[in-house]
Amino acid sequence: PSDMSPLLRGDKETVIVITANNEIEVDRILAAIASANIALNARSQRVAPFVIFGNNRWNRFPNLDRAILFTNDVIMLSSYHARRSDVKIRRFDARFVAEFGLLPSLYAYRGYDAAVLFVSSLYGAIENGMEGGVFMPLLTPYSFVRDERGVLVNKHWVKVNYNKDFTITTE
Repeated sequence: PSDMSPLLRGDKETVIVITANNEIEVDRILAAIASANIALNARSQRVAPFVIFGNNRWNRFPNLDRAILFTNDVIMLSSYHARRSDVKIRRFDARFVAEFGLLPSLYAYRGYDAAVLFVSSLYGAIENGMEGGVFMPLLTPYSFVRDERGVLVNKHWVKVNYNKDFTITTE
């Protein structure tokens, strides 16, 4: 619905899971929620606490206004997040920019981590295999377990919080 006000009224916390994977739909839903929140507050009506769970694929939408993620306190689960304010990441970024002339994407960080993990295991730095250990080449932990096919899969997830004060925190 275009008016999300009924969803946000009341006293009970509301959990909103947006399953849309189309950029236009995601933008429309997030804008409708933000608009309802602003309208209710402007009329001094109680807005129930709410949480919006998003999909980390939204970060690949080129036209999605990132401000709407902060406005709505969106939470995403991701298998990877680089905290660009961290000293280790800033050093990596500086080397990457010097070499390639642009900021690294999340795939660049993942590629670096994959290379470090692979080379470390190649040279025996990871002695007992990767299963069961926790590894942290840059900032995101990797915790590998075998799936039903016998393939090692990273089971460590990061909760990424887009806060109203335009900061990003991770848990």
